[in-house]
Amino acid sequence: MAGFNLLEQYGLTEEEIPEDVGRRVIPDGTYPFTIVNFEFKQGTDDHPETEWIILDHDLGEEGEFREWFTTVEDGDPTTDKVKNSLSFLRKRLAFFGQTLASIDFEPVIGLTGTLTLSTTQRGQKAFQNVTEYSIDENGGADDQPAEEPDEKPMALARPGRPAAAAKTAAPRAAAAKSGNTPFGGRRRA
Repeated sequence: MAGFNLLEQYGLTEEEIPEDVGRRVIPDGTYPFTIVNFEFKQGTDDHPETEWIILDHDLGEEGEFREWFTTVEDGDPTTDKVKNSLSFLRKRLAFFGQTLASIDFEPVIGLTGTLTLSTTQRGQKAFQNVTEYSIDENGGADDQPAEEPDEKPMALARPGRPAAAAKTAAPRAAAAKSGNTPFGGRRRA
């Protein structure tokens, strides 16, 4: 059986393929963006009891920049990391005219604006953060009025309120079965 030549198949040469590049870091600077994804993510293999809200920005030729906002850490919505992350999320939601008590993913997709990235070093790890953020005046939306959602967006569990977390368990379970997130968006595979 003859081998398959991937380079020939795609018209590439060995010289065009970089050595181990690791995680791609976008150079610090100011970029126009379009929001291409805004979703709820439950767990990973490493953190099955942690939940996030994820916001993806398409920066054009520079690629995509992802913001992760931790909403539950190892099953606990009251940790300092969660409270800090929710503080950042609250600021981001304000740009979309939303609050922590009322999050709707759909109207955010397609918004345009500008963000500034800055890298900081903590120990051996480099972290890239958004230091400035703005949404364009028209937000990139067309002139059509937004449709009213069929259902009211679900509120996030509030720190120090175990009953609130219990209230979200049923919608989360129903959402998991349907493939939707409890906030009305779709899960990415």
